[in-house]
Amino acid sequence: MPQNIFNFSAGPAALPQSVIDELPSKIIDFDRGMSILEISHRSKKFKEYAERCESTLRRILDIPGNYEVLFLQGVQLINLQ
Repeated sequence: MPQNIFNFSAGPAALPQSVIDELPSKIIDFDRGMSILEISHRSKKFKEYAERCESTLRRILDIPGNYEVLFLQGVQLINLQ
């Protein structure tokens, strides 16, 4: 039987078991019988979802309108100069 591995590095961090348990139900059904991983990033449904995510993030973190919110893949290094 596999044991849980504890990650104490700077990131990415280990997720709580409650989050891991809830993820499959959120990923599998995206109101279309398809997962968020399967729909086109150009589709209206995905764009609405991305806008809702940005709006929620702005509200929770009180991000001003003159700041851009970027959703990037992890483990990438970029130069924003």
